[in-house]
Amino acid sequence: MKLQNLNQNLSGRIKRLLVLISPQPPLAGLEVSDSTIRLVDGRNNSKQVFLHLPPGIIEGGRLKNREGFKVILKELYRRLPSKTRKHLNVVLTIPANDVFIQTFTLPPLVAGNLEETAELNLQMVSPLNLGQSYYDWQRMGGSDPSGTAVELLGAFVLREIVDGFIQTLKEADFNVAAVEFTSLSLVRELRRQGRIEPGQSYLVVEVKPEGITFILARNSQLLFHSFTPWGSIQGEGKAIVTEDFINVLKGEISTISNFYGSHWGGAVSNLIFIAPRDFQDEIKEALEEKPLTFFDPEELNSAAGAASRSLLQEAKEISLLGASYLEIFKQNRTLTFISLWRSTLIAAFGFLLLLSLGVDLSLRQLAQRTETATTLSLNQPSHKELAELEGKASEFNQLVSLIKEIRQEESRTGSVLRLIDNLAGTEIRINRIYIPSLDVPITIVGMTTNEQAAIEFKNRLAGEKTFANVNMPLAEIIPQTSGGVAFTVHFQAVER
Repeated sequence: MKLQNLNQNLSGRIKRLLVLISPQPPLAGLEVSDSTIRLVDGRNNSKQVFLHLPPGIIEGGRLKNREGFKVILKELYRRLPSKTRKHLNVVLTIPANDVFIQTFTLPPLVAGNLEETAELNLQMVSPLNLGQSYYDWQRMGGSDPSGTAVELLGAFVLREIVDGFIQTLKEADFNVAAVEFTSLSLVRELRRQGRIEPGQSYLVVEVKPEGITFILARNSQLLFHSFTPWGSIQGEGKAIVTEDFINVLKGEISTISNFYGSHWGGAVSNLIFIAPRDFQDEIKEALEEKPLTFFDPEELNSAAGAASRSLLQEAKEISLLGASYLEIFKQNRTLTFISLWRSTLIAAFGFLLLLSLGVDLSLRQLAQRTETATTLSLNQPSHKELAELEGKASEFNQLVSLIKEIRQEESRTGSVLRLIDNLAGTEIRINRIYIPSLDVPITIVGMTTNEQAAIEFKNRLAGEKTFANVNMPLAEIIPQTSGGVAFTVHFQAVER
């Protein structure tokens, strides 16, 4: 237990050091929908760029016209202030239409191995083919005050939906740092603005040109969402009748309230509407017996919630960004880090050179004064000044050594990842690699066609001098209902 606490303290100190020497790159939230695209600068949420999309570019939350979308992105980029365009990293929030979410509970005993346990549970409850989807999870803080369980939220989306947006954004000079969905972004923005409180339940209704999104939140966390397109509300004349809209609205509110009561107990006590002003009077009249809060989309939107996401915070958040795209973002961030510190080190070495010249000059003057002095006693003020200069030089040398160690560790980690990818070949699909540090065991969670292929991959790892203590427990080779097997392998990286 003491060793575990020591490792946690050391990990926390390293994270704080990395925050100090490599601050989080500026983020912007980018919301896409069938009819609009909105970008909010994370450094100042009041700066928004909003464009309407022509029909046919995005339909049903899916990108249909990549070239047309690229033209819109370039126009959006052109309208951004020059300060925002520099090192632009965006958190993309996609429509919640095709994003499946599910809450699940784990016993408190798994807290020490939460990553691996959550991964396995996601694979078991996934409503989509794992080979064709991206999925992730986050912990629902405050969801179980008694501490008797760990409640998690999982999210799943088809890869083709995300990949279409990411590839086009990359071609238009946007660096994508994370991918989430509108309901998750909205709940974060409500929490950031103080519109929702812990211990309370909320039903958030967002009315947009594409349809109505219903979002259920409790303890400031997302629980559930559903989407009703306008096409399902239109009457025989293909026009939306106010009465039909109100009936659908009342029916969905009643259904979701009953769903909440049956799963979590109690009643939904607060209703929040994000809707254009044209709809607000009709909603107030239809639901006059309920406490309602209204917001205009300009003051409360998913893009602002995505912009407030912190990539360096300790709490893990869902990101539906594929591993390959995440590596590209990390490489870009590393290049920015190297560029920043290259300039800093040049200036620092220049300062060190001037400091050395100053110390040398001071020592020469001290030697001359000593030779002409009538006493053999040390000049106390000069001795004190020399000690201070030596102390500053020592501190600077320690900082340079620390930076060198960090760069060496990054290079070694990259070599290990490339070797693992080469050994995996085409039969092995790696879902996740856990490398907290190269001084502790590495864990790989992956998929392959059969048990023999998994064992052969383990043997290839064991055959490398770079790896030691390669272990693949039979209990962690799990057949999948969709075909193939999931496996977990543990090993240690050895420095050569």
